[in-house]
Amino acid sequence: MDKNLLIQYCDLFAHGDSFRPLTHKFNKTSYKYLTGWSKTGASLMVWDYWNLVAGGAHRPDTVIDTIQPDFKLFQKSGVSCLFIECGCQIFCPQTFSDLQYFIGAQLMINPDENVEKLIKIFNDNYYGPASPVITDYLNEIRKGVKEHPNLQISIRIER
Repeated sequence: MDKNLLIQYCDLFAHGDSFRPLTHKFNKTSYKYLTGWSKTGASLMVWDYWNLVAGGAHRPDTVIDTIQPDFKLFQKSGVSCLFIECGCQIFCPQTFSDLQYFIGAQLMINPDENVEKLIKIFNDNYYGPASPVITDYLNEIRKGVKEHPNLQISIRIER
């Protein structure tokens, strides 16, 4: 493969689960595509999606627990460029998007950084005295996302 060619890979989160890492069984097709492109030796770029809200649905969710495993996979796969789509919507704000931006920025510098430590730093400085309550709320959401037994597609709401 020509070294001056940059392959832009985009996750198929209309069919996969953006709330779980690419290594999760629900994302086996996306994982297969990424690792397949990695094996070609081409320069890779990833266009990744973080919890996009669809249809005006208000639901608490977060992709915090996918960021580190996916960034480590991207690093292992030789990804040299990364674009994250996760815009803030005024009428339907996403839960903990600023925290996700902070964690993502820190993990781009060091993918091995302690995520729980980063959450504490962010919450303590962003929420101040409310940090413990907000952190408990965040951990309940994280637990619900992890324990949900079915595929969670970011453009479809399932209860």
